[in-house]
Amino acid sequence: MSFAEKSQTLENVLTNQFDIYYNTFPDMLVSINPFDATVVKCNATFERMMEYEKGEGSNKSIYEIYHPSCHLQVSQLVNKFAEQGFLQNERLKLISKRGKTIPVLLSSEAIRNDNGEILFSNSCLRDISTITDLETSLQQANEELEDKIDKLKQKNQELEQFAYIVSHDLKEPVRNIDGVLDLVYEECDEKNDQLNQYYEYIKRSTTRMSKLIHSILDFSKIGKKGNFQIVDLNNIMKNVLDDMCLRIENEKVKIYCPELPVVYGFEIELHMLFQNIISNAIKFKNRRRLPVIKIEVDEQEDFWLFRITDNGIGIEKGHAKRIFSIFKRVHTNIEGTGIGLAECKKIVELHKGRIWLDHSDKNGSVFCFTLTKKY
Repeated sequence: MSFAEKSQTLENVLTNQFDIYYNTFPDMLVSINPFDATVVKCNATFERMMEYEKGEGSNKSIYEIYHPSCHLQVSQLVNKFAEQGFLQNERLKLISKRGKTIPVLLSSEAIRNDNGEILFSNSCLRDISTITDLETSLQQANEELEDKIDKLKQKNQELEQFAYIVSHDLKEPVRNIDGVLDLVYEECDEKNDQLNQYYEYIKRSTTRMSKLIHSILDFSKIGKKGNFQIVDLNNIMKNVLDDMCLRIENEKVKIYCPELPVVYGFEIELHMLFQNIISNAIKFKNRRRLPVIKIEVDEQEDFWLFRITDNGIGIEKGHAKRIFSIFKRVHTNIEGTGIGLAECKKIVELHKGRIWLDHSDKNGSVFCFTLTKKY
């Protein structure tokens, strides 16, 4: 075989290989005449997707292959292509012979002559039906989620309003009961042990009810007043310790606290957060040893991590989540309302953080919470 024959054979093989590759390529390949906006050449994938017979795809106007809703966009892209000589990842819709809509990404490149004039365009049309289906599903899921979030916010607002109204309306009746009780007891001529016992029992109940109502009011007000502002937690801690100084002194509590960061937040609520946690650590002390509270803080990329360790009586592991629910008391033999840690949880979440019981045993408990840096 001569050199010329070998060259011709090689050319035929390469041409056949190109045709096979061109027609079996998974994307639709189309060449467009820019002067009359018609299809010059297309691959078999294009004709199959468009539900054409073999050879039917050629000489079609581009306005026949694109969905009518895209015609204005197609006209604009024709002008854009004429100016810059390429298009990249343009979203369009094709319409098949039987009316099926096919969402695609269009990328085109100009083929020019030696003078730089555009002869035709080589275009790739990628079927993105699966992607658009996923986007639609995701959008629907997001809309449903937003709807549920809106409903949840509404329910929370209703519950908070209900808690505020109920607790506010209960204050006066409890105060009246307490006042009448004192009046009746004082006017009683003959007091005995049984009467004193009944009086103390009712008095303790009304006092606890009053504290509970006050706590519910405080809980419902969290995040409702004040502004998000720069807060120096060192000042917060100083004020908390000043407020509790007599209790700390009487209980001989040792508190170790490092330099604390400056954060963005609600000043009153952050004061309540540290006060509640420290107050709990003192309240649930182990009577066999003096209370020791250690505060640590670690700076992370997006948040501050606080770790508060005490040497109290500890909490059973089974109650690790329950303790942050409102009115859920673990140590029922110790006086309290069961709202303190629920308030802490609400305050931390208000500051886009989270709170958890990291460790607890007979040697004490470790509470952790985060406060975000980003607002």
